[in-house]
Amino acid sequence: MSLCQAPTSPSTDIGCKKPLFEFTDAILGDKLAEIREYALTKLGCDNSSAHFIHRTKNIAFVVISNNNVFSLEQNFFVQHDGYNDFSGGIKREYTKIQDSDLQYLFKSSILAFKEYYNLPDNAMILLQVQTSSMAPEDLPEDLHEMSITGQGIHTDGANLAALLCIDRQNVKGALNTFHRNLHGSQPMCKPTVLEPGKVAYFKDNSLYHHVSKAVPDDPSSSMTRSILLMHYPAEMYLVGAKNDSNDKGTHVSAVKMRASCGLHNDG
Repeated sequence: MSLCQAPTSPSTDIGCKKPLFEFTDAILGDKLAEIREYALTKLGCDNSSAHFIHRTKNIAFVVISNNNVFSLEQNFFVQHDGYNDFSGGIKREYTKIQDSDLQYLFKSSILAFKEYYNLPDNAMILLQVQTSSMAPEDLPEDLHEMSITGQGIHTDGANLAALLCIDRQNVKGALNTFHRNLHGSQPMCKPTVLEPGKVAYFKDNSLYHHVSKAVPDDPSSSMTRSILLMHYPAEMYLVGAKNDSNDKGTHVSAVKMRASCGLHNDG
């Protein structure tokens, strides 16, 4: 079955010639070590991670125009709760990626994402850099693995996405899998370790993805896993709107962060 309509203009050919997902080498130039340093030292707090492995995160909304990258001032995003019953439907504020870091460290990855999927000029992307970490003193007493995201098998509500590994140290678990359905009965690949310098491109509105629970491999040392995420289109994340091109849905979550805020999103 074709996943694309017959193109009638260049914009309708976005991503059509690409597979549903692909693990491949990231385009980072010689900056992986500097990006890793950024991810380990310059990220701000992520309050949602009170419910899973501690996480820090910076974000930016970026627009690509004529292969130049421009950043919006907005420092928050809202994910519709139809895709994320855990932390969807609320305004999630983060430290914004500074333009100097955006241009020097992340521009090549953003443009690689644009080129991979043949994104149109003036495409808007949500960029997130995040680090999950666990120190020995934070280990659960029974050493059970803990959630990386607070979600199970899910979609992020976009059309196209990229998951790029920046750093992975002393991690047992945190394996990536793509699925045909929300219940996990039709996995599309074996659970895969995304190594530093590797990227998974995937069509977020055509499948589901999952990262398994994790724990430090050596309980006496700290664990870190740093990821760069990109999602297109990003306009709906500005206001928490539903994406008409993604109808994949979500699991019901026992914890709903919007409930503690007295909010519900009907956008």
